[in-house]
Amino acid sequence: MQVLLRRAIQRTLAFPFNRLRISTAMMDTEGQRTGKPRRRQRHSGARAAAPAYAAPAPLGPRPSGPALPHFQQQANMSSTTKESLTEATFASFQLSDATLRGINEVMGYTNCTKVQAETLPATLQGLDVVCKAKTGTGKTLAFLIPGIERMLETPAGRDKIAMLIISPTRELAAQIAEEAKQLTKHQNLGVQVMFGGTNMNRDISDLQRRVPDVLVATPGRLLDHLQNTGTLPPMLSNLRMLVLDEADRLLDMGFRQEIEKLVRMLPPKNGRQNMLFSATYPSNIRELAGIALRPEYQVVDTVGEEDTHAAETVQQHYLITSMEDQNAHLLAAIRQHMREDPSYKIIAFFVTARVTQFYCELFQAMGIPVLEMHSRKSQAQRTKAADQFRASKGACIMFSSDVSARGVDYPDVSLVAQLGLPMEKAQYVHRLGRTARAGKSGKGLIILGDYEAAFLNCLSDLPITEAPRPSAQVFTDSQAAVEAGLAKTDYATKAQAYRTWLGFYKGFCKLCKWDPTRLVQAANHYAATLGCPEPPPIEKRTVGKMGMKGVPGLNIVASLENEGGRGGGGGRQGHGRSSQVPPRGGRGGPFYMFSKSSFIKDAWLCSLAPLGYDLDAGKQ
Repeated sequence: MQVLLRRAIQRTLAFPFNRLRISTAMMDTEGQRTGKPRRRQRHSGARAAAPAYAAPAPLGPRPSGPALPHFQQQANMSSTTKESLTEATFASFQLSDATLRGINEVMGYTNCTKVQAETLPATLQGLDVVCKAKTGTGKTLAFLIPGIERMLETPAGRDKIAMLIISPTRELAAQIAEEAKQLTKHQNLGVQVMFGGTNMNRDISDLQRRVPDVLVATPGRLLDHLQNTGTLPPMLSNLRMLVLDEADRLLDMGFRQEIEKLVRMLPPKNGRQNMLFSATYPSNIRELAGIALRPEYQVVDTVGEEDTHAAETVQQHYLITSMEDQNAHLLAAIRQHMREDPSYKIIAFFVTARVTQFYCELFQAMGIPVLEMHSRKSQAQRTKAADQFRASKGACIMFSSDVSARGVDYPDVSLVAQLGLPMEKAQYVHRLGRTARAGKSGKGLIILGDYEAAFLNCLSDLPITEAPRPSAQVFTDSQAAVEAGLAKTDYATKAQAYRTWLGFYKGFCKLCKWDPTRLVQAANHYAATLGCPEPPPIEKRTVGKMGMKGVPGLNIVASLENEGGRGGGGGRQGHGRSSQVPPRGGRGGPFYMFSKSSFIKDAWLCSLAPLGYDLDAGKQ
């Protein structure tokens, strides 16, 4: 017993307590502390004096001072951020010493990107701003810096949240929280992140342990807390700053009503500073700005006219084929690219999370390892896959749903493949934007069924040409490999892919020129291409929700309780939980529902619009 006690004391003494100033819902580091959280230290109000004009500092980290860890060096920032660097320095703004230390010493930055240089003059004066900026250009710091400075000048008060950041996905929310932790390393400020797929009681426990100064959240989880728990609302009563990040994506994902509800539930907008960041500035973004921002807000455009980057630097090809030949063409295209470029780095997008899961299992069965990225994976699994793909120097493939279409920077992607319809032209372009970064070239291929060919009309202004077809022998070999792989793929995975495919394409019947009967016939044909001997079953209640009661051809059952399969991190090959039981880390089954505050989003209920595409967004 004495030996165990001695070892425990030694571990305690060796533990780096200086790292525990940041509280997050993902890492329960605060729970390891033995004492009460330190009280927030009041800011002295002293700021670093603006230096006299001098020649611009060289780009990159300052040569003086202690060596920075490799991952913190400015030279190792994302390729997109490097392209956006300017000669303006953070030291040229009147920032607090602690904030400058966080930027220079911890993050390793000295120079501003374009979005930072153009927004900080307005935001540091307390003005509301709508910023049109591309993903990966440093906009996170552009809103974190003025937020931190504002709360230091005018603290929100004891047990109050000063800054609220709303992000469309868990990945983006986690990235923002991580940057906030780095920025505030030399300040006694707390950061917490909340998103769906995690325990709400854990969120509440973290909030009660220490009220964060900065809260990053996804819309669904934030609305859950505001409507269903009494813990969070009082903490937001003296909010100093609201940030809507990736606002256009928030609307694309169907969060318009939720954002409007959230804004109404917060203190009046006139009592806080508000910022909205978006890659585009259409009429719906202007309407949202009118709701969330004060009337005198400024518009900062760092993008200009419609971005033609992808059209100029990506070799774009399309392939129209029959439904039964799509799998073989995808395999042939990926194999050909692997032969042509030994340092290949491929990302392929699919229409739903369950379809993505199916193709991951199929390619694994064919002996081609792929990383799996979609909303049915747990957050830990998604983070691991993203980190692995980002760090890879080549010979790596990732299959993804649209959780990776925007907001994540993966360097050196050589090919972006898309199988099936994108939600719209903008989504096609955003997916394509994963390649051809930092001045490098890239390739794009979209494979469409003959029933989807009308989508090419949306791309008529892009330099996209028909892809050469593989030789007869190559195609025959690909077909044989697909047939062998299908025989090894779990039936439950095929059934789940079939059901979400049906839900997705229900929103595109007009484009495909289908009525409900023809839609079901096409879905059943799709099931056959997956290797299903008959149409997989669908629950009776789901058919009713889809508005397809009485449509012939559906295999309707009372319950799917006996169907196995993987959930968000469950087992493989049918040994996971029942498809109707949500596994830990994600909701399993063919559809999922939020608690009543988070608007039901059903993979089948595409009456919500083509946004129903298995709604990866709904998992956030």
